[in-house]
Amino acid sequence: MKVENAKVLAVKQRDENYSFMTKDGWFSGWGECPCRKGDIISFEWEQNGNFRNVKEIKVVESSQEEKEDTQKEMKDFKSADTLLKEKENLIIRQVAFKGAVEIISSMIKAENIYSVEGLTQAVKDYTNNFVKIIKEDQNV
Repeated sequence: MKVENAKVLAVKQRDENYSFMTKDGWFSGWGECPCRKGDIISFEWEQNGNFRNVKEIKVVESSQEEKEDTQKEMKDFKSADTLLKEKENLIIRQVAFKGAVEIISSMIKAENIYSVEGLTQAVKDYTNNFVKIIKEDQNV
């Protein structure tokens, strides 16, 4: 068996086994790979035909790249509460818009209004008013 210290350049995880690459080439093992790209590892391996089978791996130093990627992902992550609030606001806006269009449609028939600008502004105004009413109703 040989013992090496190396930086992991790439990792491939499969269902039952894994491979990782160092400057000396690819090495394989069974199960879940305990290292990640960029980690500094110490590992024991033995040659088995064309394969270099890993017997033991110890992570000497975790990858800084991985930590930075995780921190960036967490910044971009929206909480479930934020997503739910955005969805609720979208639904409120859709309901308000539908109500405004229905009212304006009945007004058009009753008053013969055909101005596009007037209709557009009326829909916006009614939608905003309905949004306010629905939100006030939720707070009660």
